[in-house]
Amino acid sequence: MCSCGKFQHDEIPCSHDTYGIPIEPLPCKSTWDIPSHVLKEVMLPPIARKQPGRPPKNDREKEFTERKENKRKVISSECGLFGHNKKTCPKKSHEN
Repeated sequence: MCSCGKFQHDEIPCSHDTYGIPIEPLPCKSTWDIPSHVLKEVMLPPIARKQPGRPPKNDREKEFTERKENKRKVISSECGLFGHNKKTCPKKSHEN
């Protein structure tokens, strides 16, 4: 073991230390002998789960615009037009 601690931490041999057992580098990837049952295995990334906590700002803004599009339309019962209600209807007859 080396006194600098690089091998203990990274498990990479130090260039300034000599070892009793020779450490050989791996050959070129094209010369590796990989069994066929290992080559047939398909590795997929893990399924991402929603993390706990408040979502990032860009996700919140996206959800806000989606909710805004799905919002219920207000219809005036006074004139039947969209965008206002009976109380704020511009065509309402003002009786004072």
